[in-house]
Amino acid sequence: MYIHDVPKTIFPKFADNLVSVSVDDDVSQINRELQLAVADVADRSQKWGMLLNVNKTKVMLFGDSTAGAIDIKVNDVSIEQVNSMKYLGMWLDPLLSFSVHIDYAVAVAKRSAARICNLFDGREGISVQLGIQLYSLSP
Repeated sequence: MYIHDVPKTIFPKFADNLVSVSVDDDVSQINRELQLAVADVADRSQKWGMLLNVNKTKVMLFGDSTAGAIDIKVNDVSIEQVNSMKYLGMWLDPLLSFSVHIDYAVAVAKRSAARICNLFDGREGISVQLGIQLYSLSP
């Protein structure tokens, strides 16, 4: 319901995940544009009586890692600058190499395989079908 009147400085938007993008060679210009976008969202959040969770809000600089730091604040609280972050299920890194996402997917697959193997380890007579059913029920 609230997503349709999000300020134009916020794009793309998906459900409760909002993103602001600024593209420039000058990091100070990027900082100004992102600070404006965050101020717009903070004002809108206050207008609608919604809380903006600064702890879940992150800023990330793509491209040249030596370009400098971004200093964005919400109500005098600095937003954490990160080198990788998960957005809509995809881990992003500064060079968009997807190596962080691949490492994450491999780790998840290894944990899942280990859980399945543990179902069969030391349990003679358990069928593969039952093992899969039991695995599907586990949290």
